Amino acid sequence: MTIADMFRAEAKKSVTVLPNLKQSAVLVSIHLSKFSIQKQDKEATRQVAQDNGSDVTRAKVVKTLLDPKRMQAINELDTEVRTYHYERTVAWGEGQARMLKNRIVTEYAAFMSQKESERQRLVDEFVAGYEQFILEDTAGLGTLAKRSDYIDPRRVARKFKMVVEYLPVPDSDHFEILGIDNHIDAIKAQLEENTLTALDGVQREISGRIRTVIEHLVERLTALNDKNGGNGPSGIANGKIVRFHGSTISNISDLADLIPALNVAGDPELDALAEQMRERLCGYDAEAIKDSPTVRAKIETEANDILSKLDGMMPSFGD
Repeated sequence: MTIADMFRAEAKKSVTVLPNLKQSAVLVSIHLSKFSIQKQDKEATRQVAQDNGSDVTRAKVVKTLLDPKRMQAINELDTEVRTYHYERTVAWGEGQARMLKNRIVTEYAAFMSQKESERQRLVDEFVAGYEQFILEDTAGLGTLAKRSDYIDPRRVARKFKMVVEYLPVPDSDHFEILGIDNHIDAIKAQLEENTLTALDGVQREISGRIRTVIEHLVERLTALNDKNGGNGPSGIANGKIVRFHGSTISNISDLADLIPALNVAGDPELDALAEQMRERLCGYDAEAIKDSPTVRAKIETEANDILSKLDGMMPSFGD
């Protein structure tokens, strides 16, 4: 039974049991936009279609106006921002906004503020060099190069945006505050059920993250124990050589540290599982695991036991 199922069961007894998410979390979304260095060449598209006897709607010529390395630093920063955002938040409902627990809002906001400043510096450098990039990179396009493809640098600057938006978690009491009487019971019931459904989604997401890192560990341990690779740092999995890296353990440790911040419903079983992950799986270094079949057997047993506990907590995961 998931924690949302327990809340539903209690609600049938007319007991108010929904966690006070409005007091413990916020909704946050990030929006990253940037200048595109790709542009369709309609004239070349028509020519290619004509030369090959194809419908003009079935193929197109897309030019890369600048060397992709010009955008590399900005692209890497955007990837870092998105990764940080998704690691520290959980999906909430069907929209883009994700839930962020209040205990890490300050850390999250500080990180995003720092990255926003770093991104603006990179954008300023890109815009400052834009005209020179055009001079240096158009040669690679040959006869496809057109100066009219390149927009004014001031317009380029406006293409870059980074917006972090924080919103409160919806609360069924909001309707009473507004004095909305018509159908208020139905509205509140729907909002509360939506909250429970979203909580199910949160638990499934956390469960999925746990399952991914632990099953990855088990797969690597199995490979190391394979008769073709059991005596060294590599083994065989799905017919391929697999090496055991320290990140296999550190990824579990990192997730265990994050779970209390992701556990917006305050599910004590999840917090306890995180503690077990730390105590039972993270006390070994990669070299000890590679060198000792006894250590590998012990860790694999512990890992499978945790996966069994996870199955008991989330019986409907993957449905």
